[in-house]
Amino acid sequence: MTCADSHDLLHRNADGSPISREDCPLSGAFSEGVYVRSEESWFTRGSGGLVPLGVMVAPLPLGGEEDRGSVVLFYDLWRHKAVEQKQAAALAAMEKLTDRMSLMAETSTVLASTPQVDEAPRCCWAPRIWPSE
Repeated sequence: MTCADSHDLLHRNADGSPISREDCPLSGAFSEGVYVRSEESWFTRGSGGLVPLGVMVAPLPLGGEEDRGSVVLFYDLWRHKAVEQKQAAALAAMEKLTDRMSLMAETSTVLASTPQVDEAPRCCWAPRIWPSE
């Protein structure tokens, strides 16, 4: 990375394509000297893969008006992503269970409202409790 531009070398879109400086909120933080927080930014790993990182950039005055730097903090989002995926899977399972329970409740309501046992629908999955015809 010596003598290389870290933005051009590392910062990417989620699909791996390079981000232009005009579209990069982090570059604006450096040039304008403002605080920027990015919930999810993608960077190239040493292996060539992508990693989602949270980034905070804050201006750092270094003495003179034109002398300024920035403090950059990167934080890992892998754990956050893993928890998010687990929560989504649990929610999907709960929705499926809720649908099944609703179907059972509706079926029970229909069966309970039938005044005559022999008028109740026969289900192939239920044990046969009606007398033979």
